[in-house]
Amino acid sequence: MTNRRRTWIFAGIAVLLAGASAIPIAWDLLAPATPGLAWSDRSESLWVGIPARIRFALPAARAADGPSLAKAAFDDIRLTGAALNPFDPSSEVGRFNREGGQHPFVPSAELNDVLRLSQAAWRMTDGAFDVTVWPLKTLWKRAVKEGVPPAPDDVHGALAGIGLQRLAWSSEGAILPLNPPASLDFGGIIKGYAVDRAVALLKSRGAASGLVQVGGEIRAFGTSPDSRPWRVGVRDPLDEGGVEGVVMATGDLAISTSANYEQPVRVGGVDYYHIFDPRTGAPVDTRLLSVTVVLDQGEWPNAIADALSTGVAVLGPERGLALIESLPGAGALFVVRGDDGRAVETVSSRLAARYHHGAE
Repeated sequence: MTNRRRTWIFAGIAVLLAGASAIPIAWDLLAPATPGLAWSDRSESLWVGIPARIRFALPAARAADGPSLAKAAFDDIRLTGAALNPFDPSSEVGRFNREGGQHPFVPSAELNDVLRLSQAAWRMTDGAFDVTVWPLKTLWKRAVKEGVPPAPDDVHGALAGIGLQRLAWSSEGAILPLNPPASLDFGGIIKGYAVDRAVALLKSRGAASGLVQVGGEIRAFGTSPDSRPWRVGVRDPLDEGGVEGVVMATGDLAISTSANYEQPVRVGGVDYYHIFDPRTGAPVDTRLLSVTVVLDQGEWPNAIADALSTGVAVLGPERGLALIESLPGAGALFVVRGDDGRAVETVSSRLAARYHHGAE
């Protein structure tokens, strides 16, 4: 263990009712930087205030390329979020939600990619992750304003329009209309997808090592500036400034955390989890404080980890853990509020080798 001062960088994020469930994660920065490499570091606020940071290393001879590459990566993240934003009626997803039930809808390659990834996650989680959940989120958003939980008949009505298995494509690649129409919300996968795209861009332009964070989605590849594995800290869900534990990110690792303590859905003075079960319409059990999923393989590891962290939150620790143990390259940390109010950890077998409790 080094005796140098260790600095944890935390990134807070406002959790939106209709957005995903990312929470603060930290990464450990140590100096000095590796000789022969030029490190770039840029932080920005994205979309609705989601904190993001991109840190990467180029060969020292290309140090001047760092700022433009960082800008290009952030531009790509912004464009991805803008195109798939259901709140913007002019975005592609906004147009689909408005028009998709009326006539065949030809998706862009990007929208098609995210739908295919979402289908894969939907199958993995037996429907616990579902990007057609928008009607249910809209219903609960109305409940927040009215101060009364949704009526059972209203929940049943919303569920009639939910189910990713309902989507079908024509032989020409158009999404066929449905009755009732489907409405898309990629809040549980879009940040991970954006991180994957940013990392691919960085690598294609020569980045040897790096770390990309968008909210609670992190991808670490190569080594940290001191030539050691990246140390990614998961926030203590009961202590805003504390670290629940540390993930040693060796090689190329996607990390996604979902949690509820930042901004639960409050209806009539009662707090509900902001993640909803798309099969039943019910919120996730609020005793689940956070879920962290790691994945070290696949073409789109952050997108899948992002979706899985939502899906296993719906499934709960027992079924969620069984799912994670069955997936190659996957690991998970579940933090649950025990009967005494304290946080209780459950760590999957694959993550156990990378994870330790506490900040050190």
